[in-house]
Amino acid sequence: MKINKKVLIPVFATAMGLSVIGGISGAVAWYQYNTKVTTSFMGITTADGGVLQIKKVEEGAKWGRFANYGAADDKKALHPVTFGGMESTDELPEHAYKHPHAGAETAAMDTWDEAEKDADYYELKFELQALKLEDNTGYQAVDADVPVYLEELVLDSDASGASVANALRVHISAGTSNKLYSKAGGSIDTHGELDLDQDGDPDEIGGYAWNYDDTAIDYGDDGEQESVQFAASPTASSSNLLFTIPAGDTLEVTMTIWLEGWQQIEGDAIWDATRDADIDLHFGMKLFTPADTFLDDID
Repeated sequence: MKINKKVLIPVFATAMGLSVIGGISGAVAWYQYNTKVTTSFMGITTADGGVLQIKKVEEGAKWGRFANYGAADDKKALHPVTFGGMESTDELPEHAYKHPHAGAETAAMDTWDEAEKDADYYELKFELQALKLEDNTGYQAVDADVPVYLEELVLDSDASGASVANALRVHISAGTSNKLYSKAGGSIDTHGELDLDQDGDPDEIGGYAWNYDDTAIDYGDDGEQESVQFAASPTASSSNLLFTIPAGDTLEVTMTIWLEGWQQIEGDAIWDATRDADIDLHFGMKLFTPADTFLDDID
């Protein structure tokens, strides 16, 4: 007997706000569900069923079909920040930074203001577990490693913010598995020339008239940031494998969402606040585990 079954956990976010100067209102909401299948035939009921469950990492959270991190009227704001250079499979650095200051003495990223988690960018944690329906004993933790794949990833915005959506970054971490996603993927510099003093030209080292240095300042960390563009795939492959739930155990997953300040918008890392503020950004993802996670009789 062959049963085609898939367990899905979609995560959706709507109206995530962006602000370049000051704080503006937006919203973030997360909704998740899963499905399971049981089947029977004349005289015998098979116990081939299972459920992929989720719960928030917080006191009092319960396992279930969804984890809700806020309603549509729960206003949040995202501000451009940077974690600096990293590869797409690197662990996320401990600190993010914002508000670069004009001048050679503040060219280094770690001299800028430190970005605040849950104010400038957001970290969301949840746990996953896979339960299999066993004969006579009910649902039990699957006694084998359970691979979890990414079927769909949405990094988007309303029509007015199409270019700003390219700055969205989502870092997903579980155990030793790390992956950084963006809408377009590829590499960007996490350093460069900026016009922070707004004189129309890249900032120079400068100084008094008798020892003026017209060398352009290279702001940032002299690195590159590499991210992955996700290609939608409803089938399991090494390209969309995210992580594995250990046999008989649970897995904690951390998602970090931010707007990458070094992402150039219309050719410039200095964004236009009159154009790029008050934009609704959307993030969502759909996870699945293959049918044979719960079925012993797959051909």
